[in-house]
Amino acid sequence: MDVWVPEIFGLLGAVLGAIGAMWSAKRSTDAAISSAFHQRDFDQERWVRDRREAAYTALLSVDHKVWELTGPLALGTDEDASELWRRADEAGSELELALTRIRLTGPPDVEVAASELHVALGELLEAARPAREFGPGESRTATYAGALGYRTEAQQAFQHAARLALGFSNQSPARQAVTTPLPM
Repeated sequence: MDVWVPEIFGLLGAVLGAIGAMWSAKRSTDAAISSAFHQRDFDQERWVRDRREAAYTALLSVDHKVWELTGPLALGTDEDASELWRRADEAGSELELALTRIRLTGPPDVEVAASELHVALGELLEAARPAREFGPGESRTATYAGALGYRTEAQQAFQHAARLALGFSNQSPARQAVTTPLPM
């Protein structure tokens, strides 16, 4: 019997060691699988964020292009109006494409803000049209200035919604109010 005690404890130690190794291997495998799923989720979120950022940037680029084109058109500068209107029509096509991309990438609050900016840019283009009839007390410059104000508000609302959708804080240091008095 004394001979069997060391062998039994040796066998028991080997069994416990094997169980411990298997448990450790399972924990390591579970951790690796969990890490892979987290990385996949992170990559997916990053991909969506990149697509949204590209769509939002495209809309802002078209917004700027329309703004640059409508100023000379509304104010009647010496530039070639037919060339400006051709470029404005191209910008309108780009605007529709950018809005479609935003509708695909979302989220809904950004889509609403983008649609509002789309309407504002349409009004801006309409205010710059030479064939437009103005009522009593209206002028091309005043109508254009009103449309430009509406565009500015819509653009700011879109930028705010886009910034939040992309995960940027609403309280960036550049936007925080200065609370300390300036030295005199």
